[in-house]
Amino acid sequence: MARREAWEEAGCKVTELTKLHTYYPSPGACNEHVTLFCGLVDTYGLGGIHGLDEEHEDIRVHVMPFANAWELLTQGRLDNAMSLIGLHWLNSQRASLRAASQRALPKK
Repeated sequence: MARREAWEEAGCKVTELTKLHTYYPSPGACNEHVTLFCGLVDTYGLGGIHGLDEEHEDIRVHVMPFANAWELLTQGRLDNAMSLIGLHWLNSQRASLRAASQRALPKK
C-alpha cells in the first residue's frame, strides 16, 4: 500500500521500504493508527501536482535537499507529527541509508 500511495500521490517509484514507527495521532480521541515508512526513491524529475482525479486529490510535491527540510523544521515551519517524526528519524539514519544504497548500486 505504501508503494502504491507513493506512486499515486507523488509520482515516485519506491525501491526499498523501511518501517519507522506506528503511533496514535491523538490517543484517547480516536483509535486511528498512523504507520510511517521511509522509502528510497530516485528524486530526479519528481515534483508537481499528483493524486487521483476520482479521489479529488491535488497533491503538490516538493523535492528539496535534506538540509533545506531540516532548516524548515528548526524554524518551526514543519509542525505536524508525521514530518517531525520522519525527519528526526531520517536525521539519525542518513549515514546508514546512504551506505546501504551505495552497496546496492551496480558495480562499474
